[in-house]
Amino acid sequence: MPNKPNVNNRQVGLRPTIELCRKVKVGFGREGDRHESDAFIRALEEATRDVVLTVADYDAIAAEVRANRKHRERAEG
Repeated sequence: MPNKPNVNNRQVGLRPTIELCRKVKVGFGREGDRHESDAFIRALEEATRDVVLTVADYDAIAAEVRANRKHRERAEG
């Protein structure tokens, strides 16, 4: 739905140093990125490429998505 956060996404608030932000932008930024956060997402994806999740991890993800969906449905009334 327009203007509604995706229930599969989590918002994260961080306060990285200016130096780290610059490193991420230089190392992972691409021409045509719509937002500065694109570089951060790209850096996180690359850093976790070889991480293998367990069944319990996927169960936790599914539970969080269900909770997000219920929260949205309650908010919509």
